[in-house]
Amino acid sequence: MRTADAWRILGLPSTPTVEAVKRAYRALAKSLHPDAAGGAARPVAFARLTEAYEVALREAAAAQRHRSEEHTSELQ
Repeated sequence: MRTADAWRILGLPSTPTVEAVKRAYRALAKSLHPDAAGGAARPVAFARLTEAYEVALREAAAAQRHRSEEHTSELQ
């Protein structure tokens, strides 16, 4: 899955924070999770959401590390 698709599925801007990714996933997972949705469960949609979460979280964490490294190098 492309990063842009992950952000779109989660309803996030193109530069989300790790916390924003987690918040968006939790909110959407509540409505799509098979155990919580009862008869309206959509396992394929939940699997796609989970994949989007993993991609977006990985990208957001990498961006956060990059920003942190830039800040650290500016201080030296």
